[in-house]
Amino acid sequence: MSYAKRHRVTVTTTAAGAATEYTPVVHGQVVGIVYTKPASGGLDTAAVAITGDMTETDIWSQSGIDASTKRLPTQPTHTQAGVGRVYESDGEAVGGPIYIAGERIKVAITDGGDKKNGTFDILVTGPTG
Repeated sequence: MSYAKRHRVTVTTTAAGAATEYTPVVHGQVVGIVYTKPASGGLDTAAVAITGDMTETDIWSQSGIDASTKRLPTQPTHTQAGVGRVYESDGEAVGGPIYIAGERIKVAITDGGDKKNGTFDILVTGPTG
């Protein structure tokens, strides 16, 4: 049976503005990420990099985060020849699902401010989420 599971990762930066935290080992498709900034002491124009811990699969990477936000990440798709797929009508890249199998998801923060914090909820669907 397949279901969705929420993995909550709370980060608190060091004096240098950095933090790295992990989910437990997950199996499934990453379908959403919600960053919740607290009323006070939240990340301040942080750079966020969320990846697979072993494979370094890019899930979400963005700088300047300083407010609560939601993301529905996808990854670029390719032909069998390794060429990036694009929509024929406008040449825009085609995105596809992001799967994580048997590894943790790493949440790395830089430039987040001195001792700032926030919560990342990562939604994974699959046989065990």
